[in-house]
Amino acid sequence: MLNGDFYKILEQDGLHFVVQLNAAHKIYKGHFPEQPVTPGACLLQMTQELLSLATGKKMQLASVTNLKFVAPHTPDKLISVDFKNVGNDKYQITIYDSTTVYAKMSEQYMCTDSDV
Repeated sequence: MLNGDFYKILEQDGLHFVVQLNAAHKIYKGHFPEQPVTPGACLLQMTQELLSLATGKKMQLASVTNLKFVAPHTPDKLISVDFKNVGNDKYQITIYDSTTVYAKMSEQYMCTDSDV
């Protein structure tokens, strides 16, 4: 779980989240020390955790399609994460701030437990 250590949730409204990343987290020492960039794998893990929180069920990522990292994200900026349910446990996800889209993707999940 990255929640609470790598990031914290500042706001949640249904399937919309505002998240603050921990710029002092050890992952940024290796990715990259002089110019930290949020790893794409961490963004994917974060989306899984946020969706589990929003649905109240443990969700497991089954597939990712149309994944586009549009711009590098630095941890000094708050980000919004929006999920759009398109049916059959499929979601279109956008990670952005007020001026930049960082990532867009389509993900399919499967529920692995009745509650988080």
